[in-house]
Amino acid sequence: MGGTLGHDIATAWRGLARRPFYAVASIVMLALAIGANATAFGITYGFLIRSLPYHAADQLFLVNEHAPATPYNADKLSPSAYRAIRRNSPAFADSGLFLAGGVEPATIAGHPTPVTFNRVTPSFLRTLGVRPVIGRLPRLAAGRRGGPDEAMISYKFWQKSYGGSPSVLDRRITFDGGSYRIVGVLPPDYAFTQGADVLTPLRFPQAGLAEQNPEAAMVVRLANGQSRTRIDNDLKQALPAVIARLSPFFRQPLRHAELDIVPLRPALERETNLGVLPFVLQGTALLLLLLAIANTANLALIRHRARVHEFALRRILGGSRALMLRRLLLEQLPILLVVFGLGCLLAWIGSRFILSYGPAIVVAPFRFGFGWDEVGFAAVLSVVAVTVTGIAPAIMTMRYQLHAALSGGAKATLGPATRRVQRLLGIIQIALAFALLAGSLTLGIGQFEFLNRPLGFTPTHRIIAQVIAPKTTVLVPALEATLTRLRSASYVRDATAAGFMTIPFSSSKAGLAIERDHADAKGGLVNVAIMAEHYVSTLGITVRSGRDIDDLDQASGARVVMIGSGVARRLFGKVDPTGHVVKIEPIGKFRIIGVAAPVVWRIAPWRQSLGTIYLPMAAFAVPGYPMDVAGIVVDVRGSIPAAAHDAKTLIQTMIPGSVVASIHAYSTTIDRRLGLRRMAASIVAIFAGLALILAALGVYAVNAFIARARLPELGMRAMLGASPSRLLRLAMTDAAWLLGLGLAGGAIGGYLLIRAMSPLLFHEAGIAPLVFAAAFAIIAVIVLTAAWRPAARAATTPVKTLLDAG
Repeated sequence: MGGTLGHDIATAWRGLARRPFYAVASIVMLALAIGANATAFGITYGFLIRSLPYHAADQLFLVNEHAPATPYNADKLSPSAYRAIRRNSPAFADSGLFLAGGVEPATIAGHPTPVTFNRVTPSFLRTLGVRPVIGRLPRLAAGRRGGPDEAMISYKFWQKSYGGSPSVLDRRITFDGGSYRIVGVLPPDYAFTQGADVLTPLRFPQAGLAEQNPEAAMVVRLANGQSRTRIDNDLKQALPAVIARLSPFFRQPLRHAELDIVPLRPALERETNLGVLPFVLQGTALLLLLLAIANTANLALIRHRARVHEFALRRILGGSRALMLRRLLLEQLPILLVVFGLGCLLAWIGSRFILSYGPAIVVAPFRFGFGWDEVGFAAVLSVVAVTVTGIAPAIMTMRYQLHAALSGGAKATLGPATRRVQRLLGIIQIALAFALLAGSLTLGIGQFEFLNRPLGFTPTHRIIAQVIAPKTTVLVPALEATLTRLRSASYVRDATAAGFMTIPFSSSKAGLAIERDHADAKGGLVNVAIMAEHYVSTLGITVRSGRDIDDLDQASGARVVMIGSGVARRLFGKVDPTGHVVKIEPIGKFRIIGVAAPVVWRIAPWRQSLGTIYLPMAAFAVPGYPMDVAGIVVDVRGSIPAAAHDAKTLIQTMIPGSVVASIHAYSTTIDRRLGLRRMAASIVAIFAGLALILAALGVYAVNAFIARARLPELGMRAMLGASPSRLLRLAMTDAAWLLGLGLAGGAIGGYLLIRAMSPLLFHEAGIAPLVFAAAFAIIAVIVLTAAWRPAARAATTPVKTLLDAG
């Protein structure tokens, strides 16, 4: 038995080596498609399937305080609402609150160091089921006023700042106006929406508006078998208490608020801004695999066509169908192994490429990479693809009638049923190729237009510094003195500052409510730029009407505001707003002195926001939000790295005790914010290239074969008097039918694919018609060229030669 099997393996593999085209073509097409699928699966599995690093994560939910038709529709609530729900909703097994912090200066090993932090209630980590690497969790008493000041630090911060030493426990770290004792180290895989160096206690009540600002996340754990109906009833009972605690600033937008719970995983997925990207990439990759399978299956039919007579002779000599099928399977084994290995290699390279985009794709608490799960997925796809492309054509060949194969001699070919299958596969290939080309080109061109659209400001030759001041520093006058010194430097053209880093493409989310100053006026939320002098000139923002906020306005603390053109249009329509007064809650009335041209502030559009307004830094004061962080923007001459070094030294000299958390070219900030879009554009461009390659190879080969298979028929028609032009027209008509049916299916598929991609597209309505026309032209040229060459040969070849062809 072993000898027979060994002989069959050697025979099968020698056959592949003698005629390697089928094996090489199959390996190239399938390995490319499987590598693309395994790469996409790494993203899909990491974000949609892989378990979260929390205990029994399926029992974790977020409580959502939302109001329809307002910006308050995220999976968030306020600390005030959290306290009311805790009192009125005993149904939860446990619950905790997370509040994003920021960056503060701290002194570690004698050096000022920027430290990122978040605030959590001590019950938060217990609700998630977090177990520290060393130490313990903060005591519940740490969440009460007067309780112990205990903090947890991240694993990465422990390694970086303390060398991973266990002696870190009980050390104190001072920042954010407090001194905290380190009681534990978080596990390496812990994260919640964003990583931070330190977790400090969240205590109630918060100061000013922070107590009622719905920007915190309340995580709850449901008990086993707990009824959602009971939870909904408890939340309804808690709602009046939540609304009763609102201040006037939040009472209007949240007067119709609702409370419900949402599963934790989908809520965290929404925070990543990946949206439908994993589905789009995986769906596109699967379409690539279907195209590769259709191509390879047709190549297998072409290969088996030439072996029909050989199979018939083997049957006459005593070979069974099972024996021949085994040899055909053994021929597929080396193809399977090479496809699997090469596909894994390509997937590993693809994952390294994606990970090179860093924060754009590495989003806590999700993990992406290439591991055993992706290897297993590649193995399953390899087996399925090679089985379908190898066994199915082999079975069709085995079912061919013995007498028909022998009577046809060495030129015996497959029957009409097999030809119909080939034509069907040809139509499918054309449709898939068109849909993939149309979808990937639309997304790729749309991404290119998005990444190259006018920004409304000038980031080139600018550097940004994030400055964190000590609590004891009054930041506004310190910034004014710093800007004066910067503007006198030889390497500086101009300089400005923005409170809370409120500059385009920053992570700032400062927002206030605005309305016209008259009875029954309607308003809404706006993005706020808290600007120092020279803000508009340094950033290169255009003032459409009126004037900019000048030095005198800043020095006098004038109650003036410049509004964006979007705010002007939504509040005033076609009326010139200059000179009108608006109410900005909770800081009072301001007179409009100018209207700024549109500026792109972020990747995604503002949800339910009117646009952007520009306030003087000296006039901004919101209770509970002291300004201790600012961004300094410098328009530089010469070398950006040299200017960044000199500017950092000057800033830290002018603002003692401050920390420059980061300083880099403005373009670096934009690149980081656009990283996800750039990654998506790059992957789609690669997929588009693969689709074009697979389409060209497969569609050309299949249609050329179908046209070549008709040569004997064309010879018979020529013998009966058909002219060469008639023969050419017949061959091209057959190809045109395949092309027409394939393009019709491809147009439907392309439309559906573009609809699925719509959240990632930009101006797709203007792009899609041109893309469809281009895809139509490319596929038509490939198909008609494949059919024309054999047809042209038939038109100039003697009849006897045509009759002998096959």
